[in-house]
Amino acid sequence: MIRRPMSAAANAVRTGPTRRLAKLEQRLLSWLMARAEKRGDESPWMQRHDALTGLANRLTFEDNLRQLRRRDVAGSIAVLDLDGFKVVNDRYGHAAGDAVLCAVAARLLATVSADVLVARYGGDEIIFFIPGEMGRAIPLLERVRLGISQPIDMHGGQLCVTASIGVAPLPMSIGLSEGMTSADMAMYAAKSNGRDRVLAFSPETQGVVVARRELAKTVVILQERNRQLQEQVHLDALTGLGNRRALDEVLEVSCGGEPRLAGHCAVAFLDIDHFGSFNKHHGDDRGDEALRQVAQLVKSSARRGDLVFRKGGEEIVVVLPGATEEEAQAAGERMRSAVQEAAIQHVASPTAPVITITVGVASSHGRKQSTVHQLMNLAAEAAMRAKVKAQRNQVHLA
Repeated sequence: MIRRPMSAAANAVRTGPTRRLAKLEQRLLSWLMARAEKRGDESPWMQRHDALTGLANRLTFEDNLRQLRRRDVAGSIAVLDLDGFKVVNDRYGHAAGDAVLCAVAARLLATVSADVLVARYGGDEIIFFIPGEMGRAIPLLERVRLGISQPIDMHGGQLCVTASIGVAPLPMSIGLSEGMTSADMAMYAAKSNGRDRVLAFSPETQGVVVARRELAKTVVILQERNRQLQEQVHLDALTGLGNRRALDEVLEVSCGGEPRLAGHCAVAFLDIDHFGSFNKHHGDDRGDEALRQVAQLVKSSARRGDLVFRKGGEEIVVVLPGATEEEAQAAGERMRSAVQEAAIQHVASPTAPVITITVGVASSHGRKQSTVHQLMNLAAEAAMRAKVKAQRNQVHLA
């Protein structure tokens, strides 16, 4: 198949092998494609018809149906949906999809009689109202289905589409909405039973659709739970930060070696000052709460796109993609200040009466082929040297 713009596709599309198609269908297709080229036409006719296919639009269908029902005309309501139509658009382009819809519309108009209401309801969904008994509707819809399944000739090859059709009675005792719901269920049951078929509504079809919808809901719930479990695998249970496993996945990445770390990058290594003394004095539960608070303060002070991990114990690592040394130092200072200003009481600390952090920062700037792991080690060394030199509660460059 080839992909062509709509104006070219309009000239290139022919419906099915010529011998199989009546001349009326060919004339209808040419007319419909010509109408599609005039989408800017605001004539009354265009206001009541679909600009692409020339079929009646939803409002026209409902108006005409109301007029019939005022005359006590009962019948059947049917919903047609093309099988796998999204694949046509994705594989061959929307111009080819438009051409297929026009070809289908031409075949419908060549198949149904004048008293049958046909409309494009939206997308690739077409709706029918067929006056009379169901015994008339089903054979007619079978002819429609067979006509649609004939190959559609396009420049360079043929394209085959099929349709699933659901049909339900529309007596005077029920409204269009109820009838549409039943026909829609029958159509989905037809798809569930293999597609390319006509299926009348029944309690059994309703059961199939309801069961499949419940199954679909269950699948969505399970997928969401699986996503949550996957997230939990990479999250620290106490702080909600990325855990050591998540950190390990980025440690060997070279700065500039993947989109998240394009160009420069930097790593900040944060260690809570005198945290062992805090736990001894205040207890482990209070220590856990303080660690959670510090983690959230650091995360909220990081830039959008920064990756924040709990390495272990009271150590936190922040990877700053795209950050220069100056930007990383400024980010480290924001984090340090945020923790100090939170004023989490720490009476056992010789540094300050509140919890503080010491921050080491290392940047890839001026270093060739730096990995996150190498930068993290440099930042950790800078932080540990500062502690030894009694320079806690500061930001230190590696």
